Amino acid sequence: MNVIEHLWSRLGIVRRDRGLSIAFRRLLLDETGRPSMDAALVLGHLRAFCGADISTLRFDRAGKVDALATAAAAGRQEVWLQFYFYLNVNEDELIETDRIFQRDLRSRMQQPLDA
Repeated sequence: MNVIEHLWSRLGIVRRDRGLSIAFRRLLLDETGRPSMDAALVLGHLRAFCGADISTLRFDRAGKVDALATAAAAGRQEVWLQFYFYLNVNEDELIETDRIFQRDLRSRMQQPLDA
């Protein structure tokens, strides 16, 4: 993947993140930016179920690391981190990142191919 393709891909990711952030907030937060009562209940359950506040390291009965259980716990925690990110990401930072990628992409596209 060349630089332009990489920048185009990143720009798409930033725009997707902006859209998802808006959707998560619209779905789970009220007009004051706080979780609705139902959303608070669901988010609390997800936080506990996904192990947001505990280590993902899991052990078997013999006290050895259980790789499969550890991987499953890490996967669950990743789900929580997605919710956390989209509910807490700073919209202005995403907008600025979008602008930076657009500016850099335009700049790179105007350079000769051998540069």
